Amino acid sequence: MNSLQRLSNLIGGTVLGTPLSGTSVEALCWDITLGAAGTGFGHMILSATSSSEEMVPEAIDHVGIIVYGHLYEYGDLGVLRSVVPLESDPKSKYPVFQLRSRETLGETTKTQEEFEAWVAEQNEGPFQGSNYDVVTTSCVVWAMHACNFLEIPYPENWDKLCDWAEENKTVAGLFGGSGVASRRVQIRVPQKIKTFAKKHFKRGSKTDDGNKEEEEDDETEDNGSKEDDNEVKEANEDDDEINNATQSTRL
Repeated sequence: MNSLQRLSNLIGGTVLGTPLSGTSVEALCWDITLGAAGTGFGHMILSATSSSEEMVPEAIDHVGIIVYGHLYEYGDLGVLRSVVPLESDPKSKYPVFQLRSRETLGETTKTQEEFEAWVAEQNEGPFQGSNYDVVTTSCVVWAMHACNFLEIPYPENWDKLCDWAEENKTVAGLFGGSGVASRRVQIRVPQKIKTFAKKHFKRGSKTDDGNKEEEEDDETEDNGSKEDDNEVKEANEDDDEINNATQSTRL
């Protein structure tokens, strides 16, 4: 999208008083698996847990839409809105990882007032933050409803994500909500893998000092667990700050 179109969105779909045919709508997708879903191993896991090869998700994303110069996104704090910078990508108000894609979906003829009224209705109804569910009321489901209201098509991968989440609710739940769970996965999973490797590879080949090595491993694991708990505590404190800071941005 060029600068003129971005400026047009910021001022409600007109440039120098000349109405455009519609207001551009974009989709943003943040990869919340730290790129793991895009690897060969990640694809193998997604393929094995998908209903068919045609329904394998490209990635596991947090998603939002850009329209009328604002980013709208849903999570366990409700529908949040933030201003889109003119010449750069917007930052999500939810704790997410790498921005994976930004694509134009089409143009809507709905007015900003109509959309804001619809968003407010959703935010007080089925898509209140407390209603978040990784299958029935996720960020993806909300964005699909928003696109339907705006009468534009949404990315094909969103259907795949919903299908995958329904079939794998437990795993999908690890990445759900506002990204709080994603932070915990980011902190805990590497430590769990490290601990597993120490147990099964070092202890599987004992030497004369095997007992000593086991004691050292246990001590390392205990220290790692304490550090892990401290990091999770800090992540939770960060999440509390985010909750407080974003309350005023809820629609």
